[in-house]
Amino acid sequence: MKTTYINEKVKGIMTEERFIHTERTMDIALKIASCYDIAKEKVEISAILHDCAKEMPKDEMKRWIKKANITLDEIEEKEPGLWHQIVSAIIAEKDFGIKDQEILQAIRVHSTGDADMSLLAKIVYIADYLESWPNESIMQKAKENIDLALREVMIKKINYIFNKSALLHPMSVSAYNYISLRCIQNR
Repeated sequence: MKTTYINEKVKGIMTEERFIHTERTMDIALKIASCYDIAKEKVEISAILHDCAKEMPKDEMKRWIKKANITLDEIEEKEPGLWHQIVSAIIAEKDFGIKDQEILQAIRVHSTGDADMSLLAKIVYIADYLESWPNESIMQKAKENIDLALREVMIKKINYIFNKSALLHPMSVSAYNYISLRCIQNR
């Protein structure tokens, strides 16, 4: 099974603490996904690989980004904490052979979000948040209405970024506006 191989390989490149976060994120993602029509293996792979570059030194991440011919935008240049989502998606493709664009997108936007996220990307984004900041109300909402849960998580993450006086990536703004409009239209 592909996920067993990926899981073992990822375990070898992460600290125990990061690997535990990854496993818990996968467990949460699978619980949310069980309420939707989505391939379990895609959820597992996305969650396992979402932070595979998180602990990589910044200079090594920069090399991966340069090698992939990706130009960082102004916010990404100033917020290296966002690089791991970019590099994790590159590693998923190059080192783990992931070609599924939906999986790669879910990994690529798991920190910032983006407008018109797939169901898979929404699940990974929410699960990653809930692993660090457990919230039963959001978990239940994610099982019933993924868009309302996503909007609530985005609000919490945006407030967190503002409270840190950090820069907010334009993809996060686009994601919030997109999902907010979607929630308003579906009332």
